[in-house]
Amino acid sequence: GKGTRPTGAFRKFESVEQKPNGLVVVKLHETEIVSVDPEGNFTLDTGGFKTSMTLEAMNSALAPFRISVTAPAGFDGDWMVSDGKRFMQRVQDGTQLPVIGHRDPAVRAQRGKLLMMNKEQGRC
Repeated sequence: GKGTRPTGAFRKFESVEQKPNGLVVVKLHETEIVSVDPEGNFTLDTGGFKTSMTLEAMNSALAPFRISVTAPAGFDGDWMVSDGKRFMQRVQDGTQLPVIGHRDPAVRAQRGKLLMMNKEQGRC
């Protein structure tokens, strides 16, 4: 059902790494579910695994940036990504999101570093 509660089970299967090109990726199993480029742009990818675990892991990584992913029509339906304000669009695997959130490029450029730090400290 839609009312699935967070379990945190995804953490056992999650890893975070920074690639030589500066891309920071959050992996669930082998899928890079959330990646942040050096400019702070996000790309989401379910890898075809549209499950409660993928959804929860994506939301955990995106929470510090006030971005959320929902499955309003159930996990098999379209997933939506939103900043809770003006921006909402369908999640398209492997497609970079438009520039959202903070206006300052210097602040956006810190997102990858912030994501790594949050994950290392167990904050998200």
